[in-house]
Amino acid sequence: YMVPISLRRWMVRRSVGSHAEETVRLASLSLVNSCVIQNVLGMAANEMAEVVELDEELVTRHEDKILFVYSTVDEWVPGEFMQEFQLRFVNAQHRVVPNRHAFMMELDGTRNVTEHISQWIAVILDEKKEIKIKICD
Repeated sequence: YMVPISLRRWMVRRSVGSHAEETVRLASLSLVNSCVIQNVLGMAANEMAEVVELDEELVTRHEDKILFVYSTVDEWVPGEFMQEFQLRFVNAQHRVVPNRHAFMMELDGTRNVTEHISQWIAVILDEKKEIKIKICD
């Protein structure tokens, strides 16, 4: 490693927060090395080259099965983007959650997002039950 451990620890504390669990800090620290950073940058470059525009036909075809999840906490996606997608894809579900993009790095972040997804699945299953009941009546 070319970067001293003290600097890497500082970078991790600055990124994930000093209140993050020890396991999160240690896992993050293990990622701060040249091989991982090279792989991350390589994958990001590949993704930016390959994913140049939204496949709107695909989204429209499966719109009723899609859940767009937005957060107003970290400005990862501008609010205008959220509003535009709500207007473009009215048959999709749109939810705003109080979690940052990197929710898994926050204390209880994974639990909070899991609860949100569980509620979404429960709503869908309840809707399917209602449809079956109506068909059977």
